[in-house]
Amino acid sequence: MKMNVYQEISQIIKEADGILIGASNGLSIAEGYNIFADDAWFQENMGDFREKYGLRCVLHGFSVPMKVEEKWAFVSRLVKAKAMQDEPSEIMKNIYALERV
Repeated sequence: MKMNVYQEISQIIKEADGILIGASNGLSIAEGYNIFADDAWFQENMGDFREKYGLRCVLHGFSVPMKVEEKWAFVSRLVKAKAMQDEPSEIMKNIYALERV
C-alpha cells in the first residue's frame, strides 16, 4: 500500500509543470545554516561586523543601522559565502533531484 502512495506522488510530480517548495528557516537550519545563531560560522565569516555593530547573528545584521556601503558589504559577503562558495548540502541535492524525477 505504501509503495502505491509513493508511486502516485512520483507520477504527480512527473506530470506537474513545476514544484513549489514552501520552507522557512527550518530547511536552512537542517543543512547547517542558522540565521539566528551566534555560531562558529557567523563569528568566522562576519566577525568584523559582529565586533563593530554588536551583531549576534545574521538576522540581526539586517536590522542594525549601518552605512549603505557597509550594509551592502555585509549582504554581499553573506551571498558570496552561502550562495556562491558553499557546495549544496545533501538536502538541497535531494530537492534538486525531484526536478529530474
